[in-house]
Amino acid sequence: MLFYLMIALFAVGIGAIGCGIFMFFVKMEKKKAFIISLIGLFIIIVTMGSGNLRPSYEKETSIIVQEVSVSAEKNGDGKYSCNVSDPYSVYQFYSEDKKEVEDFCAQFSKGETYEITYQFKSGKYTILGVIK
Repeated sequence: MLFYLMIALFAVGIGAIGCGIFMFFVKMEKKKAFIISLIGLFIIIVTMGSGNLRPSYEKETSIIVQEVSVSAEKNGDGKYSCNVSDPYSVYQFYSEDKKEVEDFCAQFSKGETYEITYQFKSGKYTILGVIK
């Protein structure tokens, strides 16, 4: 739903900018053309920023593991990560202890199906636990 709203807002913003440019080149009122173009630009900028405003949620899902990897170095939060890839997205598990991350990743086998609980927050899927 949010995706379709963002596409519609992009279309409106691009249309407003196009209308403003057209009005400017056919020598209509330049002040109106400038205002319409600014409104279109504002709509596009707001739409680009709204992608980060998606709500966080927790859910269960079934994944088919395609690839499993452990980070060699700590990330900006001082944690190691286990990245589990399925055909549609990448799920991650974080911990400050590298051994814990390696043990968590060891339970996944390529091509196997697993039931997991995850949290979506700030554009990242974080694994909370494995049900199977």
